[in-house]
Amino acid sequence: IGNARHVGLGSDIDGAFGTEQTPLDLDTIADLQKLPALLRARGYSEDDITGILSENFLRFIRTALP
Repeated sequence: IGNARHVGLGSDIDGAFGTEQTPLDLDTIADLQKLPALLRARGYSEDDITGILSENFLRFIRTALP
């Protein structure tokens, strides 16, 4: 859709997929804490990172649910 306001990352690293379906830097659910630094290194702003990791989903849910 064009920008980071329309992206939300979720995780299914709780056993539904093997490591062959996950990014190389994410071996366990504990590795999700690496995501902000990885996104920062790719040039995303702090607002973008917050949106991608939680706020975009929350905004969508608040809008979609009564």
